[in-house]
Amino acid sequence: MSSKSGPTLQLSSQQGKSLRLLQRLSDEWRVMESDMPMSYVVAFYAVANLEATQDRLPNVQDVSHAIGISGPGVSRILLNLSDRRSSNRRVGDPVPSGARKSLGLVERMPDPDDLRMVRYRLTTKGRGLLNRLLGHVEE
Repeated sequence: MSSKSGPTLQLSSQQGKSLRLLQRLSDEWRVMESDMPMSYVVAFYAVANLEATQDRLPNVQDVSHAIGISGPGVSRILLNLSDRRSSNRRVGDPVPSGARKSLGLVERMPDPDDLRMVRYRLTTKGRGLLNRLLGHVEE
């Protein structure tokens, strides 16, 4: 086994630029929430993309299909990205230590055609974060 000096992974200049962009985006997420799971990041991007490209707001099934995570898993993620907490606590119960805080990046909206269905969109805070992240893309 020989030991070489220098990089062992060869990237084109465009790939290197894309990788640096991904690192800057990851750094921006870490500033906001240092221990945010990658599944939250992917779900946030999916909600933003689906909201921008569909003629209706996305529901759990839309996001689940887009990112390949089960419906119940996506539902929990979206609850944590919204203002609601996903736990069995009742209103007024203390927050357990180590519990993940709700982030307020997406909001839950009732479907106008089927009130049993919940749809999601970015909040003002979520749009601000998205704009900040997109600013890194344009640099």
